[in-house]
Amino acid sequence: MFKSFFALASLLISSLIGLNSWGGNMRNRSILDMIQMKKIRTSIASPGSKYHITYMNLLERANQSLRVKPLSVMDKKMVPPSGDKHDYMSIGTYWWPDKSKPDGLPWIRKDGQANPQLSSLATDGGTYKVLKEHTFPTALAYFYSQDPKYAKKTADFLKTWFTSPETGVNPNMNYGQGIPGCAEGRIYGIIDYSLRMQYYLNSIDLIRDSEFWTVEDDRRMDEWLKKYLHWVTTSKQGIGAKNAENNHATWWYAHVALIQYYLGEKNQALNTVEEAFKTKFPHNFVKDGSQPHELKRTLSFSYSRMNLVGWIQMCRIAELCGESKYWHYQAPNGATLKAGIIFILPAVYGKWAYTNIKTIKPVIALEVLNDGYKVYQDPKILDAINAIPMKEQETSIYNLAYPLATQ
Repeated sequence: MFKSFFALASLLISSLIGLNSWGGNMRNRSILDMIQMKKIRTSIASPGSKYHITYMNLLERANQSLRVKPLSVMDKKMVPPSGDKHDYMSIGTYWWPDKSKPDGLPWIRKDGQANPQLSSLATDGGTYKVLKEHTFPTALAYFYSQDPKYAKKTADFLKTWFTSPETGVNPNMNYGQGIPGCAEGRIYGIIDYSLRMQYYLNSIDLIRDSEFWTVEDDRRMDEWLKKYLHWVTTSKQGIGAKNAENNHATWWYAHVALIQYYLGEKNQALNTVEEAFKTKFPHNFVKDGSQPHELKRTLSFSYSRMNLVGWIQMCRIAELCGESKYWHYQAPNGATLKAGIIFILPAVYGKWAYTNIKTIKPVIALEVLNDGYKVYQDPKILDAINAIPMKEQETSIYNLAYPLATQ
């Protein structure tokens, strides 16, 4: 009898060890609409599925990413002021050498005009943006196809960038978006991370049931995130970004709340969202839904949409923590998130009345519109979604990450 008991206990312990070593690591802290996504997954491979063409486009994109070498901070040509290539280093997107100066220093700003040199491997800025373009599609491809090759590639991308001792990035942004001849790093560099962090953390959850992301990988990533969270909430650059009035503050709060939620710190995440809505939302929006700080930009639609995504991300996080009121929050000046979404709808119809020096592609608003309609059920939002040509919607992976309906 005792032998049978101990044999059963040993088998149970062995099973638990196996569960925690690979393929059963089921912690899920994604902010994606996993319920809808799982419904879609059951039929997505069928040509009759509403999302079938989008799925095939996703697989084509992910297959291209399979051929890409995992990227790391060690790839950059320049060396950060610290002398450590593990430190992230980028240069401000809209900064250019001053042609009137023999050495071009200090660089000068041309708002909305991205310097193409900054997309090269000279710094980490371009590399990190490219990383997102490969990691999230391969993770989505794994989730929907369950083909392990996509999970393996996603894990390779994530571990190479974040946690590998040989290639991993240090958990700081001391040298983000510097300006040659002026500043080694600035508060604005944090948005390089804050805008994209959701794609990496969501990607982890999308591949977590595979053998390629283990409990040990979780431990290493959690350790990195805790160190980064300390840096971004205590450093001069982090506090500066938090104190901004525009999208930089929005995204500071959005990614801090995201990391807190991902680490299981739900109360802290809710506190972060609450502080953002009380202290920043009234400065971002006015009653008619416009965003004065973003409308000043030469890419006013792009920045308005991008800022909305940050606020929507915070609403998602709060809802996952058990509090849905922020979707309906009304600031003292009468501003609401719904009005902010309604305000950008004219851009879908080619009627944006503000400066945007690049052609507006309405399809990039799908994430905002899909989430907006699911929450508010306003027919004007649905009309705008339907006004985006289906061929464009079918090329957008956001329709698989933030789907409107199952069929």
